[in-house]
Amino acid sequence: LARDPHDVVALAVPLGCARRSDLPVPQHALEQTYAETSSGAAGVAVRLRFADAATAMRFHADRLADLRACAAQPVSAALGGAALVRDVSAPDAVTVRSVRVDPWADAAVASWVETATLDGTDVVLVAVQGGTGTD
Repeated sequence: LARDPHDVVALAVPLGCARRSDLPVPQHALEQTYAETSSGAAGVAVRLRFADAATAMRFHADRLADLRACAAQPVSAALGGAALVRDVSAPDAVTVRSVRVDPWADAAVASWVETATLDGTDVVLVAVQGGTGTD
């Protein structure tokens, strides 16, 4: 499914997080959703295609900086006292992992484990519902 690249960039860092970077907009964005029938868990994968590898790298690095800043921002009582992003890590130069939390969702579906991978001119974002980020 083709997505509006501007919409994808707008949601690359959770709403409610202070945006410190002006993330570049990809030329194309393709999305696929998944559902695990036995558990009901959901997943979303988005492939972003940028004009060149340098722009993809800038998106990847700036998004990592924004996620780290979001994880460090004070927790708001208005958001139910939950951090919007936690457990941000970059295990290598091309991978970012984090856990995004929806403070208004039921506990069983409130967290999404996200992995972003830099792949040349592309950044692939995968979010899987549930989990802790360590599994």
